Amino acid sequence: MTHYVLFPEARSRLEQSGLQARLSGAEKHPGFLDTEDVRNILGRMISDGFFEHCPQYAEQLSRSVVNPVHWRIYDCEEPVRQQSLFDQEVTEPTRLQASVEDMLLMVGWYAEGVLKPEELADPSAFGFRSVSELVGTVGAEIVGDSLQYWDIPYSWINNGKRTVIRGVTGDMHGDLRIIEKDVTVYKMMDPMGNEVCYRPEREGDTNMIAAYHSTEPALLVAALKWARDAELDVPLLRGGAKEFLSEVEAAGGVGGNFAEALFSQGNDPENHFLGWDYPLSMYSEDPKVRSGDFIPTNWGVTYEIFMGENKDLVFGVVENGPRREAMRFRPQEAELFIRSLFAQAAHGKGRTRVEALHSTLMFRYSGLEEFLESMKRYSGK
Repeated sequence: MTHYVLFPEARSRLEQSGLQARLSGAEKHPGFLDTEDVRNILGRMISDGFFEHCPQYAEQLSRSVVNPVHWRIYDCEEPVRQQSLFDQEVTEPTRLQASVEDMLLMVGWYAEGVLKPEELADPSAFGFRSVSELVGTVGAEIVGDSLQYWDIPYSWINNGKRTVIRGVTGDMHGDLRIIEKDVTVYKMMDPMGNEVCYRPEREGDTNMIAAYHSTEPALLVAALKWARDAELDVPLLRGGAKEFLSEVEAAGGVGGNFAEALFSQGNDPENHFLGWDYPLSMYSEDPKVRSGDFIPTNWGVTYEIFMGENKDLVFGVVENGPRREAMRFRPQEAELFIRSLFAQAAHGKGRTRVEALHSTLMFRYSGLEEFLESMKRYSGK
């Protein structure tokens, strides 16, 4: 099913016009469709009088649906995708193939339960430039975007050369998921030839770290090493993270839907600091360069965690051939990343309870040095 990215201006128009309130609870599920189905839907809507106040648009739709080759294309002007979501510089026109579901947006199938026929006579009353932009935006909001399936408790927006939403959550099994979603805005023309304030999601818009469950404490320690090795000033870590730890204690957390929620966690945080004395390895595509910091998956590979040349936190994975970069975080995202990790646990999205992350962070500032000294004595160093 096609999902959509609504631009900020679209959300603003829906709010200011009062349409957003009408959309609350609106829901439609088309199921499998072909172009003949869309023709029949359009014919029924014309017969019902939905387009009686905009007959020219109905005629344009009828011509287009009869010959869908002419209109199943979106024209847009977007930055060319490079290796990283952040590194976009060149802009050129692009044509995106539309789906049959996109045709339902144009004919107003989603919007007919929200808009009255007479309201199509003047789209500008709602702040939109054309009938197709009005019904398409309403439809795109009803369908929603793919992020709705992930329920990220704490996310943030990175505004580089592209706009990316990022956050930590878990899947239905409590396995760790780190999501980044490209929601960049650019000039977009719909298949009817009108500029619109939404776009279809494309394959590649969403990137994901899909790791095994219960790996959050190891990931937190890697983030702490990142802050240490890169000499980052992370506000929540100031003063031994006392204020943040108090904030976590006051907020508490829920157990989630997993059996681990029934048991206490976090009594052995020292196990996650066994490699603390070793710095993060520098990232390299050479698979022979290894990192001692990693999170495993349940599909046969491991995400190794590195330091990038610009003090970024880099996740790398080796499948076939050279190591590829799976995801990276800029130094200014360190606090956001740690907060999202704690929020994931506090909201029960993974199998790690927030008390385990709390004890891991507390151990970093009130027990680690003594532990490391005891390890040195034990090893005879």
